[in-house]
Amino acid sequence: MQRAPKRYAGAEPLDREQVRRRGLAVRYASVSLGDTAAALAFLNEAHDGLGGRPIDIATASEDGLEAVRVMLEPA
Repeated sequence: MQRAPKRYAGAEPLDREQVRRRGLAVRYASVSLGDTAAALAFLNEAHDGLGGRPIDIATASEDGLEAVRVMLEPA
């Protein structure tokens, strides 16, 4: 018998656009930072300049995704 995937209590499933933006944020971070562990650490830590966790900001809107992308650009 197969189990259903675990969901966080009260969490709404992401829509197609949110999934797309989240995937792009992970890709941008991985390419910019050079490895998956660094990308995940960056995406999951709150950043004052964004007003929250980059993964949440990028998932929420196109503007949020763009803000995360800009933050990852080399200085």
